[in-house]
Amino acid sequence: MSWESILWTFGFSIIAYLIGSISWSIIIVKIKDNKDIRNQGSGNAGSTNVTRNYGKKIGFSVFSLDFIKGVIPPLLAFAVMKGTEGKGLHTENIIIQIVALSTIIGHIFPLFFKFKGGKAVATSMGVALTMQWPLLIPIGIIFSLILAFTTKKISLTSISTVWFLTICSVGLFLGGHYGFIGSDNDKIYFHIISPIMHNNELWFNVLCIILIGIAITITHRKNIKRIIAGTENTIGSKNKIKK
Repeated sequence: MSWESILWTFGFSIIAYLIGSISWSIIIVKIKDNKDIRNQGSGNAGSTNVTRNYGKKIGFSVFSLDFIKGVIPPLLAFAVMKGTEGKGLHTENIIIQIVALSTIIGHIFPLFFKFKGGKAVATSMGVALTMQWPLLIPIGIIFSLILAFTTKKISLTSISTVWFLTICSVGLFLGGHYGFIGSDNDKIYFHIISPIMHNNELWFNVLCIILIGIAITITHRKNIKRIIAGTENTIGSKNKIKK
């Protein structure tokens, strides 16, 4: 990457982090009830905790806004970079991946809320929509629905789905087929290419996906302990455990 590319990356990453730091669960609950969602239920600033405390409509609103938050920064970076002279698609790809990670970091450690945010599941799904090979999205949705129906545990479903998609992504990469966003006549679409033959930088995509998987696993560490202990909340239940 050139120095100019590094400066672009730094600038976009700061913007992405700030966008990620907008914690909609905290904002919406504060407006509605003048309370901090982090002091209620499980203590998590996420849509699941909001749903259990304030209902499905508000929970869905939080989920949707967090999801959109994951979509905007990568697409914004791509829209600007694709028209910049001297920036190839390979370099754009790395910049967009770093921007995506910055968004997720912002959600987990929000600047505006004392660096105590959510678990980044919805935001990571938004990132996946813009960054992943398109077939992984329906595959991930089907997998998560089956797991949610059988286990009735959102946390277990979230962790398992992200690692399922990670394994699929690594498999596609090693098999020579992977997707990333590109442009043609001002239209955004997905390339399906052989990274081993045509783009050696696409290993960075897989690295970022693995880092996202690790981040989500870490944010769910308390859930993992409760799953092992058999005390984790199930879908439709009220919060039983404080943090």
